[in-house]
Amino acid sequence: QPFGPPSAPLAPAATVAGAVVTVTWQPPAHLFGSTITGYTVRATPGGASCHPVPPTATTCVITGLAAGTSYTFRVIAHSTAGDSAVSVMSQALALEGVPSHVRTGAPLGVLGETGVALIALGAAITAVARRRRVGESD
Repeated sequence: QPFGPPSAPLAPAATVAGAVVTVTWQPPAHLFGSTITGYTVRATPGGASCHPVPPTATTCVITGLAAGTSYTFRVIAHSTAGDSAVSVMSQALALEGVPSHVRTGAPLGVLGETGVALIALGAAITAVARRRRVGESD
């Protein structure tokens, strides 16, 4: 059997809990005589990455991703013979919450002539505010 870099790790799977994404994968099916020395997981878009601890574990955690953004993840295996090809990408995973371009507590928009504003705190619309005109009652 020839000595060379391993085949790509098998497709990663990602789960989200709050702002923390955990990515898991299966090791390469073929090592070609090499030994795995570590892995790198990379998020798209943005390029955030993680390295598992210990280096040969097949799970790692990525933090600092933007809420309201959809991400995919790919894994590369590092070995004594070089790096594997990049894995196929994971299924897209959307982080819930207020998109990074919306400030928490800021109105999301005013609806027409009524002056109704939707206000977001965290992942949900938590308040509806209505502007009153002078002399107007409920």
